[in-house]
Amino acid sequence: MEATSTLSYFLDLQRNSERHADSSIFIAESVETVRTLLRSPLEVRAVMCKPSIWSSPPGSMRAECVARRSRDDRGFNAVVAELGVMKDVAGYSISRGCIAAGVAPGDRGERDFWRMWEGRKKEEGFRVVAMDKISDTSNLGSIIRTCAGFGISAIVLSSDSCSAWYRRCVRVSMGAVFRIPVYRLGDDGGDEGGGEDGLGRWVEKWRAGGGEAWGTSLGSGCVEISQVGSPPVPLGSSWCLVLGNEGAGVRPSVLEACSNKVRIDMKNGVDSMSVQNAAAVAVHWFVTHEGEGGGGRGREEGGEGGG
Repeated sequence: MEATSTLSYFLDLQRNSERHADSSIFIAESVETVRTLLRSPLEVRAVMCKPSIWSSPPGSMRAECVARRSRDDRGFNAVVAELGVMKDVAGYSISRGCIAAGVAPGDRGERDFWRMWEGRKKEEGFRVVAMDKISDTSNLGSIIRTCAGFGISAIVLSSDSCSAWYRRCVRVSMGAVFRIPVYRLGDDGGDEGGGEDGLGRWVEKWRAGGGEAWGTSLGSGCVEISQVGSPPVPLGSSWCLVLGNEGAGVRPSVLEACSNKVRIDMKNGVDSMSVQNAAAVAVHWFVTHEGEGGGGRGREEGGEGGG
């Protein structure tokens, strides 16, 4: 691969500020994110970094690239350039001195999720976080990192959520998007996922397969999160937590499909927290309390506000 074709992956990224001109390509920024990409099974197309990052031990980028090439016969080139040259190529200052191009996985649609679930639904502790119309890439990246850190099995996005492969989302996730499968409804023409009510239909199918579904809400008839996993409100070990849009929350049709609604009580006149902070609180609580309160692997109904 010629150096010029390697650089083509990074040309004028400022103009395409979120998504690469080739929608199958994503951009990873910062040393740690690029290192995580190189250690992942995802295809790498190109790496560009400044000289000190390329050669400085321990854990130089050169060593990472050599290690990757030794276990993967899909070729890629690395370009070493000064920061000024990198800025001229990309159209903006790459302050962390390292950038890479990779290929987004092609098996992350709705039908792919159900195929995966069919093979894994007997597992104990299968955890899903679903997101309804999440529109901010930074929020999504932060939630993906939280989910990876707390051991979530998979993430499901409604068809009108932003992409997990936007540049800012990949950067904020610190490469966690390479560690946890993110499925987008409607991407492969599945039966449930398309349209405004797609996530609601997906939740219904999830529950029909034996999983619990918990929708986050500020409305009435919700279980306060500290009650989840206690005897009145058991929590099984196969569950889905649904998070909503930054402004509007979870759509009523999606909440209606959930087996329970859950809220996080606030004080001092604050009605809610940001979606990424709510995700961290809720995911940690669910992971640490699953299987408690008499909950089994899943149930069709339970607790207050059952859908």
